[in-house]
Amino acid sequence: MNLKRLTAGILAMLAIAACKEETPYMELSQKKFTIGEEGGRINVELKANVYYRVVNENDFVTISAEGNDAETANYIIDVKANENIDARKARIKFIGDRVTPLALDITQKGKVPVGVDVSELNVRSEERRVGKECRSRWS
Repeated sequence: MNLKRLTAGILAMLAIAACKEETPYMELSQKKFTIGEEGGRINVELKANVYYRVVNENDFVTISAEGNDAETANYIIDVKANENIDARKARIKFIGDRVTPLALDITQKGKVPVGVDVSELNVRSEERRVGKECRSRWS
């Protein structure tokens, strides 16, 4: 009987070890991008073993998934051209169960005005006289 109990104990320990849960994780291949005024396409890889959702609240950025397998997802991010002279920023959030949320930050440069050389800009000020000029006959 001792051999049966010993065997049952060993089998129980093996079953418990086999059912051990993986540590949850989620990681992005890159977390920051800078893109030119003309816009373009960015590829990002996300590895995760948890359920997650993607949150994109930016009107000039679209995101789509391509070629997902069990733990790796490839995302294609399209950034529209920036018609303004001001740079703009976007943040895409990846929120997973039991892990710290991740963010992908995108900075897009502003449009350079046509016909203006911003490397050198000179502004001239002109001196103007205000008032009346008096001349005397004695000079």
